[in-house]
Formats: sequence, C-alpha cells, structure tokens
Amino acid sequence: MRNKVAEANSTAHPDYSLASSGGNYGIAVTGIIDRDGETLPVRLETSINGEAPTMEQGSSERPASSPITITATVSRLKPGKSYKLYRYDTLHAVPEESFNGNAAKAGKMWRIKITDGSTYRVKETISSSAIAVYRAVPVTAP
Repeated sequence: MRNKVAEANSTAHPDYSLASSGGNYGIAVTGIIDRDGETLPVRLETSINGEAPTMEQGSSERPASSPITITATVSRLKPGKSYKLYRYDTLHAVPEESFNGNAAKAGKMWRIKITDGSTYRVKETISSSAIAVYRAVPVTAP
C-alpha cells in the first residue's frame, strides 16, 4: 500500500493532491458559495472524531451509525442585531445565494439575537451517517 500522507504532501504536485486513479478518496472544503456575501462564520465541533469499530482494510462495509453531538458556533455577531442559522440535511438543498429567501430548503432554523458578546452556540445530536450543513446570515439578507 502506498503511503497516502507522503503522496498527498508530495512536492512534485500541488499541495494535498492525490492521483485520480487508484483508491484515493477525500473531501476538500474550499469555502462556501455565497453570491450575496452575507454569511457569517460557523465553526463545527463534534463529540467524536470517528466511527468505531474502524473499517477493515479493503472493506466497503461501514460501521453502524451512532449518535454524534454537533456544536455549531456562529461568530462575528453584533449585539441587538437579528440573525438566522440554517441547517440543511442534504448538500443539494444548500443555496448559493438568497439564504433567507430559500429558507424552506433548510431542515431546521434558529433565530439569533444576542445581547452581548459576538458568538452564539447551538448543540444538537444527529446520526453519524447524516449530513448537516450550517449557514448563518442576518435577517436582513436576501
């Protein structure tokens, strides 16, 4: 088996690139698409960092899903101003603009209005096999 870390960090290729052939898999988050420029930073933390038991080498059978607690922290908030935090349950549902105008696509929504500080945290438990994408915008955004 090839050393994936060495391959991903090879100086002969762009940073973190892997060959398109073979068994190299991964996800790259290069940023969000927000054509209106309204979204606020949302940081996610999870209660666990992997599923157990780990997959056997060469297996395609995933471990059973389990509950996972997500803490979503919205930052750069201003006291007294109103915001909405959306959670989408599929990647296809995530809008690229007009987040408030596309509110019906969200699986869940929180109204946020802090009195002091600059962050807001929400915790929820989902299945480790689920998709959860978060976006936060001012209520005045399109």
